[in-house]
Amino acid sequence: MAVLDINSIFILIAVILNVLLALLVLLMNPRNKASQSWVALSVSMSLFLLGRYLIYSSLSKSEALGYAWLFELGINLIGPLFLLFVMSFTKQEIVVHKQRLVISCCLVLSFAIFIIERTSAVQQEVFYIGKGYFIHAPPVHFITSAIFILYIISSLALMHRGYRLASDSQRRSQYKYVFIGTLIGFGFALSDYSRVYGLNFPLLGHFGVLAANLVIGYAIVKHRLLDITVVIRK
Repeated sequence: MAVLDINSIFILIAVILNVLLALLVLLMNPRNKASQSWVALSVSMSLFLLGRYLIYSSLSKSEALGYAWLFELGINLIGPLFLLFVMSFTKQEIVVHKQRLVISCCLVLSFAIFIIERTSAVQQEVFYIGKGYFIHAPPVHFITSAIFILYIISSLALMHRGYRLASDSQRRSQYKYVFIGTLIGFGFALSDYSRVYGLNFPLLGHFGVLAANLVIGYAIVKHRLLDITVVIRK
């Protein structure tokens, strides 16, 4: 039986918080486009986290490799779905022409990469670190990490432009927290690509998802992010 240690506990906490925040957003403002895209993003993050937990808690390398598809599918979808969220969130200030076409192409690209990874003759590498297994993002597909970074840069550029065009202080505060959540979340997530470039950084993508959800959750409660009002009675 797999050992429930501090790492697996943090992964489970990240999964639970991610699901709860998605449910809050869905229930409080289901018709908002940014809310809908956040929920879709949360699904991809949940796939990533669930895959990581199942891999980490596996009893053998072969079992860990059996769950690799779940991890890979999640991590390939996070980039384009986050860009979709940012496009929806910034729509009040910025109109992105042919947004649907852009996102459709990004999603098709992500699924194509996923299929190539699953049918590739190159085997995934599994590492035993601490008390569990880890599988990093595709070890030979440098293009995957480059595309992931491009999604981050594009999203940050859109948010920077939207922040400068924001009409009031509350809206700018919303931008600030989404920007901070993005930097923290994807900063940690990039560690999952470290071994692609021969680096041995700890794989901390799950901590990034946890931290990003905490920041976004705070912004929802404090600054009405996604036009959601949460009343806290003392």
